[in-house]
Amino acid sequence: MKIYTYNEVRTTLFRIVQNVFSPTFIRKYEDNIDRYRYSIDRIMLENSDRIDSLVRQYSLRTDFPASCEAIAIKQSAKMLCALYMRYYLISNYLMQQPQDDTIEFPESEGEFFSEVLITFWQTALKHF
Repeated sequence: MKIYTYNEVRTTLFRIVQNVFSPTFIRKYEDNIDRYRYSIDRIMLENSDRIDSLVRQYSLRTDFPASCEAIAIKQSAKMLCALYMRYYLISNYLMQQPQDDTIEFPESEGEFFSEVLITFWQTALKHF
């Protein structure tokens, strides 16, 4: 485990998602978010386990952009939109925290990504 400031958590997460949010991921998100805009909360709630599973898939491949692209190709736009929204809400929560305060997360990128988007997500969700 490693101690991070909230600012470091935000910047580390952003750096990781540069690979996860591949061109196909972004295209599917942009082409479909309007379709899911008013039901995204329900989609996220009803598919929480599937989104967690998707996060775990990505967490094993955060260093491999081609593998992240392959995951996005196989995933439905609905799941990618829900994953992006989870990331977006976590990012907003992190920005609201005192940036120099600290928190502990795994040092490995994949474990960090998984911990933030699955476990820490529950903490952020309580504030929305």
